[in-house]
Amino acid sequence: MKSSCPPGGIMCWEIYNNGIEPYPGMTVAEVNQNVKEGYRMELPPNVHPDIQVYVKVRCWSENPNDRFSMAELAKHLQRTLQIPRPKFVENPHNRF
Repeated sequence: MKSSCPPGGIMCWEIYNNGIEPYPGMTVAEVNQNVKEGYRMELPPNVHPDIQVYVKVRCWSENPNDRFSMAELAKHLQRTLQIPRPKFVENPHNRF
């Protein structure tokens, strides 16, 4: 049985909300009840659309078989967040 990643979705939510505590204003009992009833926190609108899908659909799915594993989430986040870097070209005039 693979380990699914609702905690990975919570971690993403915390990162994109500058580390504030998830489920603000709720007790643990309220969080448990609300999540069982389908409540999911919203990510900020500036979050990349692919990450919105990874978290909302693939991390927080009600069906555990539809969820990413932590490794799958990490792979998709890395691919989405990878920023192309310019190639370094040495300038021959800068040599000592």
